[in-house]
Amino acid sequence: MCKQGAILFLIEPSSARAGSLKAMNLGFSSEAESCYVSISGYGEIIHDLARIDELWSVVARACFQNGSQSSNSDLLKFVPESAENWDSTSNKIVRLLAMASSVIVAEPIAIG
Repeated sequence: MCKQGAILFLIEPSSARAGSLKAMNLGFSSEAESCYVSISGYGEIIHDLARIDELWSVVARACFQNGSQSSNSDLLKFVPESAENWDSTSNKIVRLLAMASSVIVAEPIAIG
């Protein structure tokens, strides 16, 4: 993440599609925690070798074998505009019983 709150990703320049960057969405879910997050925003392609070098890691080396100073790596800057998060209000047993009830009465039941 950068100081302005944007989220940065290392990408290959050939993978960037400028028309696809106007509206983007990042999603995260943890089924174990019944927690879900959706972040909407837009993207920008940045070619900043100094910043790429700052973000470089062993994981990046595995994906970008030509190194951080290669012309074959850029940054995708994701700028969030809105976010939503939600979690399930009931535990798994309650949800399972609600789904079973829904099947028995042949009507959908709200299960959180």
